Amino acid sequence: MHLIKRAKFHFLLVTVGLNLFVSPGVFAEVYYTNELSIVPELAEDFHDFIQEVARDTRAFEGCLHFSILVDENDPARVVFYEIWESKEEHAAYRQWRNDNDFGAEIGPYLAGEFESHYYIKLPE
Repeated sequence: MHLIKRAKFHFLLVTVGLNLFVSPGVFAEVYYTNELSIVPELAEDFHDFIQEVARDTRAFEGCLHFSILVDENDPARVVFYEIWESKEEHAAYRQWRNDNDFGAEIGPYLAGEFESHYYIKLPE
């Protein structure tokens, strides 16, 4: 009985230690959203364009997930939902897009400013 209690206590210590080790900002993944307003007349063309572009994003080192979400009532409202291994890898991706003049490609589709946010995931 004493050994079982000791084993449970050791397991608890290891579990707590691991939770502290991967606390947000240390080694946890990064959640990112980018909300765009698209010129309404270009929404369908944009959807085709961004689906092609998304292949490179999904293949980029550090990208764990990339979804394109379109408002069901307003196809000109688009959200990118992304999960990255780290902010550094996401920054490298964004720099790569800037270096390849992605702004000039996406710019004509944009109806205004876009809004971006980083998030952390709370423990379940």
